[in-house]
Amino acid sequence: MALLYFAAFGILFYAQSSLWESVFHEYVLDVRPRGRLAGFRHSRWLSDVWYGAFSHGTLHHYLTFRNDYARQFADEAERTALMARLSAFLTPAQFRDAVSAQYGNSLTWASTRYCGLPIWLNLLWLFAAPGPGEAAAIAIADLTCATPYLLFSKYVHPYLHEAYDSAIARAPSPVRHLLRSRYGLAMRVSHFVHHRHPTHNFNLHIGADIPRRRWLPPTDEEWTIMLRIGLIKPIHRARLRARPLLGHGF
Repeated sequence: MALLYFAAFGILFYAQSSLWESVFHEYVLDVRPRGRLAGFRHSRWLSDVWYGAFSHGTLHHYLTFRNDYARQFADEAERTALMARLSAFLTPAQFRDAVSAQYGNSLTWASTRYCGLPIWLNLLWLFAAPGPGEAAAIAIADLTCATPYLLFSKYVHPYLHEAYDSAIARAPSPVRHLLRSRYGLAMRVSHFVHHRHPTHNFNLHIGADIPRRRWLPPTDEEWTIMLRIGLIKPIHRARLRARPLLGHGF
């Protein structure tokens, strides 16, 4: 019975987290300019929400990786200039957060209060478990199937912006194995498309972009660019195009 609980809740939690990531990414982190302006006007009252949108939607998408998808800054002078702008604009705590999060390239645990909402709510299912075995199965399903999008955002996302060989050489072992998998390659390609089309391909926790009609496969031109900058290798394109991954045709 515990195994059945784990399987059922694992599927539920995976789908739920994928949906939440896609929606949260679109409407909070990548909020449109009008919404970003409204958030700034009310940032005194919604500082965490506003800063999360600024860190990802503005700092990561528009103030870094400006000239090269695989290079955050053109040179040290560009990074120094950005730090000066941020230190004058942000609170000291927000500035420290921006630096520690690699200028929006990684996730800070403070932001999980909102981004991680489904994970905390899933724990309410423990009260419906008929016994300790089933409760343990639900807790493990929550840990393994609902949390990947947070872990991907914090530990995997920075490597998606690196050339494949560089990422494999630098990443710790668990991340390296993920990056080599078809799932990791799909994240890599999908995220590249997201930066070229910020209204699509929100998921790292792959799945919900398709039913939400937010999925775009890469064009031939985009495949060519990814190959040229070393983001993928020719064999990776063949692996992804061989068969769909969770409904995503490449």
